[in-house]
Amino acid sequence: MRKLLNKSEIIILTFLIAFALFLIGGIKINPDPNPIVQSFNGCSEAPTIPKDYPPNNTRIGNVLPVPAYVVLGSGKFTINSTTQIYVNPATTEVVNIGNYLQSKLQPSTGFFSLPVESTSTPPTTNGSIYLTTEGADPSLGQEGYKLEVNNTKVVLTAYTTEGLFRGIQTIRQLLPPQIDNQGKVSGISWTMQTGTIIDYPRFSYRGLMVDVARTFVSVSDLEKIINVLAEYKINCLHIHLTDTQGWRLAINNYPNIVGGDNPGYYTQDEYKQLVSYAQKNYITVIPEIDMPGHIRNCFSLKVTCSDSSLTPSNATNAFIKTVLQEVAALTPGSYIHIGGDEYTKYGGNYPDLITLGNYIQNTVNGLKKIMIGWNDISPADLKTPTVLEYWEFWDNPIQQTTLSRDIVNGAKVIMAPGYPNHAYLAGFFGAPDTYNWDPQTLLTIPAKNVLGPEGVLWTDTGNIGQIFPNELGIAETGWSPQSKKDKNYYYNRLNNNQLLRLHEMGAPGN
Repeated sequence: MRKLLNKSEIIILTFLIAFALFLIGGIKINPDPNPIVQSFNGCSEAPTIPKDYPPNNTRIGNVLPVPAYVVLGSGKFTINSTTQIYVNPATTEVVNIGNYLQSKLQPSTGFFSLPVESTSTPPTTNGSIYLTTEGADPSLGQEGYKLEVNNTKVVLTAYTTEGLFRGIQTIRQLLPPQIDNQGKVSGISWTMQTGTIIDYPRFSYRGLMVDVARTFVSVSDLEKIINVLAEYKINCLHIHLTDTQGWRLAINNYPNIVGGDNPGYYTQDEYKQLVSYAQKNYITVIPEIDMPGHIRNCFSLKVTCSDSSLTPSNATNAFIKTVLQEVAALTPGSYIHIGGDEYTKYGGNYPDLITLGNYIQNTVNGLKKIMIGWNDISPADLKTPTVLEYWEFWDNPIQQTTLSRDIVNGAKVIMAPGYPNHAYLAGFFGAPDTYNWDPQTLLTIPAKNVLGPEGVLWTDTGNIGQIFPNELGIAETGWSPQSKKDKNYYYNRLNNNQLLRLHEMGAPGN
């Protein structure tokens, strides 16, 4: 009688069979509706323009943001019950990208047999969607991709998994807006215009800021916002966690610091959950701890204060260091936003702003992070790679002079102008015009110093229902070549496609 295999032999045999199947292709991959990104740190990689594919004037359908380079085909590709998704190579991240696409196509089409399979060679099956990083052009950069659609197959190629993820959003945009519904939709032909797209971002930073300090926003609502941001290729979510009206992130060493004019805050575990969810959607969360001004209950923190502004002291330094250490430990991304706005408006003076600004910057750098601050912090002795976020000057000659100095010294700038209002999504400085502007020409600074645009939602004047569709103007301004932006085409796409798409995906307020 043959001896039964022991446990170790069974494990080895199973592995060998699986490996053999992998070599010949065709392993079916179980769908994971929550793909895990192994390594992602966006918002900082400088974009590249493939030299062979400069922006052209061709458009395709209602895709938003408008792609850089397009060659139109003459037919249609249709997703049906026999469509299969193939991935190559079968690394964790690429497989997860395939699962992500599957999770976006299955609910509305009802094609629950839509499989994800690995392959070591391009599939020859009609109706296939092939996602690969094999043989990709390095000049596509961190986020670029090449999408080829013909009558029988779709091929998406990118140099990185982040590029694949951005390309998947274009696949979604080429399909009818009902593809974003989370329930089965009948009576729709799931067709895509054929053609070739080579696409890449204009700016490395394309952001949204949500003020949760003044009005708390739950983790589940922020996750809904992240779902929408991902489809429009926004890659940075800046969360304004603290202000005079509220402190919304738990700090272990200051357990009584949380609270606000309305209830709600994030435990550190909840915040980590949010950061992880954003990473799965290739979005970097940037926490903002607003200091040295706008400190809630400043006098209760055993620090030195003037009104709601910290003043220099050993106690103040200890508070700053402790808070930033805890925030940095929760932040896998490169950036920590420290606010820095309106310090002199609420009890502070410029010498103290410089002293504290320098200390905060040194602390953030010591934690291996990059500091971002509103342009009010520019009088401090800023060092590369510190980033400034422009919102307004109010004809302040000190800030104008010091910002110019900082830019000469290499500082990068995020553009979030409130006046003229191209970024304040809920108004405040008049109705927002998030589309008709160019972040590189708004100020007289070198184009190379502009990181990109950011939409801003202050919740003392608005709510999360006002983020969309206004943020879509920021999305196209940040991603698409300025030469391809067209006001009439933008509003036609909104009215004919994108407003319905926002509704189908359950965007807040739509």
